[in-house]
Order: sequence, then structure tokens, then C-alpha cells
Amino acid sequence: MISALAFCPHPPLLVPEVAAGAAAELDGLRAACDAALAAALASDPELLVVLGGASAEGAPPGDAVGRLHPYGLDLDVPLSPGLHGTAVLPLSLTIGAWLVARSGWDGPREAVHVRFDPMQGAGDRRAAAQALVERAERIALLVMGDGSAARTEKAPGSYHPQAADFDARIAAVLAGGDPGPGLKIAYHDAERVGAQGWSAWRTAFHAARPGPWRARLHYDDAPYGVGYLVASWT
Repeated sequence: MISALAFCPHPPLLVPEVAAGAAAELDGLRAACDAALAAALASDPELLVVLGGASAEGAPPGDAVGRLHPYGLDLDVPLSPGLHGTAVLPLSLTIGAWLVARSGWDGPREAVHVRFDPMQGAGDRRAAAQALVERAERIALLVMGDGSAARTEKAPGSYHPQAADFDARIAAVLAGGDPGPGLKIAYHDAERVGAQGWSAWRTAFHAARPGPWRARLHYDDAPYGVGYLVASWT
């Protein structure tokens, strides 16, 4: 069962060495992610599971490694300390693994990635959620997902007038601790504004039912025109 959840975004710039001279601009976001993950880990879980989106469904092996080379940093981020296999983590899980390493967690950890686009055969989010909750008696779930990518003209997806409203709907769910309303947010709403966190969030909301949880929204802002939301449910 799920004992607690932390929701964080996964921009490569969250890693200070990637952001370089602009690293200080995301200090508040890093601090919020640290706080949300610490709150989830305070639930005394048997297992930490990092959940994120990717181009396919899967559960990478424990020795999988995330690579930040495409973002200008010669750094590998192992899912598990000391293990360095050949499987490569998607970006969402790479940043998740970086946050876990930063937290100092030394317990068991696993990772799961769900397909960004459910219209391309991702399968039922409920089935993925059920597989999650059966992994251990007490699971802390680190959910990696970005909000809209269209809050300003300079955003990756350019400007979309519905982007801020979409992020506000997700923020309300995360602040309220009730997964039910989150399950009513449709994929096409997320797709319209380039929000790649939808699949991970939806899987997490299924896993977290029935709720409600004691919730705290740690961060809600859109630097660089991308909606970044951080929350903890305990």
C-alpha cells in the first residue's frame, strides 16, 4: 500500500550543474522538492518507488542509470548507489533518482515509467497503479511530472490560453489531497498544453485512492513558462 507520496517536476535544470549560472533561479524549487520527498520518507516506508513518464511502459532494473550528458553535464545518475548497468533511465526517472540521492535515502528503491500518451496503447492506469501498491506493505511514491509547457510565449510549447487554468486544476488537486478530482482531468486537456506529467499523476491518483490525504502544496510557479508543482501527501 502507499504510505505517502511526493510530487515533483523533472526539468534537467533542477540539477545545479546543468543550470550552471542560472542555478540560483531554481533554488526555491529544489528546496520544495527536498521538503516534499523528506515528508514522504518520514512515513517510514519499506520501499521507495520513483514513478515517471516515458515513451513506453516499464520497470527498469535496479542497476539502471540516468544520463545527463544530453543536457551538457558529464554525469551518470544511478538508480541504486554503486550499481551501474546498461539500462538507461528516462529523464523523469533520472531527475527522480537524483532527488533520491540528494535526500540521503539508503533503503530499497525501484522505478516505474508509464507511457506519456495513453492513446498509443499505454494500457489502463488502474492496472499500473494496482501493480504499484502490491510491491510492498508500505511504499513511499515519488511522482515525477511537469505541468503545462505553454504558460508564456517563450515556453517550450509557446503560449496557450488554457495552460494556467490546467496547472491551477492540478495544483488544486495536489493541495486538496483528494485523488478523485484528479482522475477527472482528461488526457486531451494535458496534451493541449504540453503537460507531460499527466500519465504519472493519473497512475499515482489511482494508487492513492480512496484518500483524502493530509496534503501540502510546497511550490506552484512557472519559471521559463513551464508549470512546476511540488506537493506531499502523508
